[in-house]
Amino acid sequence: MLKRHEVEILLKAGHGKTEVARLTGVSLCSVKRIAQEGPVMHVDDAAERAQRQVGGPSTVANSGNQSWRFWQHTPDLASLEILRRVRETGYEGGKTALYALVASLRPKSASLWFVSKVCPGLQSA
Repeated sequence: MLKRHEVEILLKAGHGKTEVARLTGVSLCSVKRIAQEGPVMHVDDAAERAQRQVGGPSTVANSGNQSWRFWQHTPDLASLEILRRVRETGYEGGKTALYALVASLRPKSASLWFVSKVCPGLQSA
């Protein structure tokens, strides 16, 4: 929302749309779209995205075929194997979305490391 506000302020200050695009790093198409929208009233990104319906629905989470959840019984199954099995059940979405979902649902395991303070060659037998 702050980027939209920045574009809005620069346009109100009299800068051209091409110059605003260059200064802000926003595409010219986005600058033109922002110029036609209403003013920024708040900076709550989550609320604004929900109101403007930014982004599309997740094809993974909203897929009617929930048979892909088999992998939860074998959490160490490779993501590529999960993708292969899910596609066998009829999943037509992208692999990146599925990999992101698997990563978010996969149990986080902490690996424990320890440092031995014994110098090599000085260990007692």
